[in-house]
Amino acid sequence: MTTDHQPAPEHDGGALPLCVLFPLGALCLGIFAQPWATQSVRVYLPLLAVTSLVFLCCTSCFHETAHQTLSNSTWLSVIVGRCLGTLMFTPYLTYRKSHIRHHIYLNKPTNFELWPCSNPNVSL
Repeated sequence: MTTDHQPAPEHDGGALPLCVLFPLGALCLGIFAQPWATQSVRVYLPLLAVTSLVFLCCTSCFHETAHQTLSNSTWLSVIVGRCLGTLMFTPYLTYRKSHIRHHIYLNKPTNFELWPCSNPNVSL
């Protein structure tokens, strides 16, 4: 977890983030909107697999932006996070704060995500 006063961990910087695949996912969704795309299993299943993989990559990148570890540059992680969040209808700062909170309470009795299973005496 990276806080505002700590530098982001080193990143190899050699590969493009997988979030650049977002236009491909949008294209696949556009193809899904065509009637012919869902009439053939041979078209539908590969298209579904590609679309699912692309959006999995995008959500993984969004997760990394919440930790501000998508790149060596914190501001680039924030910009990419805001762009992806906008495209996914999820506000970046809201996701970041709730995700950091998720890590703070992870595997502790006060874990609000596991209540009441973790500790029924702890209230939300």
